[in-house]
Amino acid sequence: MMDLVLNHSSNEHRWFKEAKKSKDNPYHDYYIWRDGDEGVPPSDMKACFGGSAWEYVPEIGQYYFHQFLPEQPDLNWENPALREEIYKMVNWWLDRGIAGFRIDAIINIKRPDLGRSSGGRAGRQRLFNQQHHPDAEARRRDEKWHWRLFKRIKGTLLCAPRCVYGRR
Repeated sequence: MMDLVLNHSSNEHRWFKEAKKSKDNPYHDYYIWRDGDEGVPPSDMKACFGGSAWEYVPEIGQYYFHQFLPEQPDLNWENPALREEIYKMVNWWLDRGIAGFRIDAIINIKRPDLGRSSGGRAGRQRLFNQQHHPDAEARRRDEKWHWRLFKRIKGTLLCAPRCVYGRR
């Protein structure tokens, strides 16, 4: 069993270092970016551990999104090229005999509208609740969305809701 985080990478990861070089770099769209002026984030969303969920990169005049720490930029799961890279990496580990994965922060890859105001502390709690404790219908939609993402992984088996994937 291997721990696997698919919500974000390190800001030291090769993909992110490339992404910061240019808006035209193919790796740029592996992450979530928004235009903005320094000191004026795209929204007032707060990161889980405090502070803004947006970090400015002056070289390209954009902010990247991070739900947790600035050192953990969120991956853009809407990008098919990123998903293919993730599938290849997961299958590489499965081919080498890993029995399964504990997938951390998986529910965070489906995000609320990142451009809206969070409405202060009460609003941030509301956004958190909408994302992590949706109504039954929204939860079913999200679970289907997550399952569609992972159907490209060889022999995957959902062993525990939103948590562990492994060989059949």
